[in-house]
Formats: sequence, C-alpha cells, structure tokens
Amino acid sequence: MESTQSLSAVPAPSAALSPEKRVLAWYDAWADDMLRFCFLCLGSQQEAEKALCEAFLRLMKNSSASREYPFSSPRTLCLRSACIVCKKSLRRFRRFYPADDAALSAQLAAFGCTQPGDLKLLIGILHLPFTERCILLMTCWLGLSEEETAFVMHLRPAVLRRHRIKAEEMMTEGRSEMEE
Repeated sequence: MESTQSLSAVPAPSAALSPEKRVLAWYDAWADDMLRFCFLCLGSQQEAEKALCEAFLRLMKNSSASREYPFSSPRTLCLRSACIVCKKSLRRFRRFYPADDAALSAQLAAFGCTQPGDLKLLIGILHLPFTERCILLMTCWLGLSEEETAFVMHLRPAVLRRHRIKAEEMMTEGRSEMEE
C-alpha cells in the first residue's frame, strides 16, 4: 500500500466543492495515510479498514464540519474523526494487535514496514497506552503541531505535554530493555 502523497503535502480541496465532494476529495488525498494511522492506533488491518470507513462516514454525515471548525485544516478534521472512531473501537475490544511480536511484525511488514529498526520502534509504539500512542504518531510521524494534536485528541495543551513526556519516557525505558 504505497502512498504517493503525505498528509501534510496535499493542499486542501477547493472550497467551491459541495461538502460531500469535499469529503470525497479528502478521502482520495489522505485515505492511505489515514489507514496507516488507524492501523498503528489499533494494531489490526481489518479493524483499521473498518475505522477508516467509519471515520469518513462520520465526516460525510457531518459534512458541514469544516464550517464548524474553520480554524482547523481538513487533515486535522480527518484525523480527529479517525481518532474518535479508533478510541471507540478500543473501548469495545481493548486490544486488537497480537501479543506475539513476531505476528505483529508480519502485520507491520504488510504495511511496508520492513526495516528492523522501524519494526522495533513501531512495536514499541503499539505497546503504549492509546493516548500516548496517538500523540507520538501525530506529533512525530504526521508532523502535527501541539495545537493541532490537542484539537484532535480533545486535550488541553498542558495535558497533551504531560502525555507526550510520559510516552517518551516509556519509549526510552522500552528501548533500554530491548538493548539489554
């Protein structure tokens, strides 16, 4: 599943489009990256695909979302919708990804993550609690600002900073355990 466009590299579709067509343009532009994000949040390809569909259905139902949040970018709105859906999915089932790191590595390889260092890092991220996992993915992988990430996660910036520090500490501890 190769993505030719990054979430940050795609310009927002024209405001002249109808709300439904605008959401479809967002899907065309960001579906691959959003699917990867959902997979890394949930750890299951099947659940990630369901979450992606549900996230864009939510956006379609609330197609006036861009008018509700005029200060946020379309990709932020898409991530917010995906994050809400992923959080609901995790509440229902708690854990999708296999406890066995070898099986998890095989799933990650299906998404194009084949470098040993990347696999260790992604497995470490998947073992973080949901909030910390999403914050690291959004700030480090997707390049969202602290304000955008706080908007997506429904957190105040100070709370977001505490979660990010906690996530970085957990990743550092995990890295030192792997090296021993």
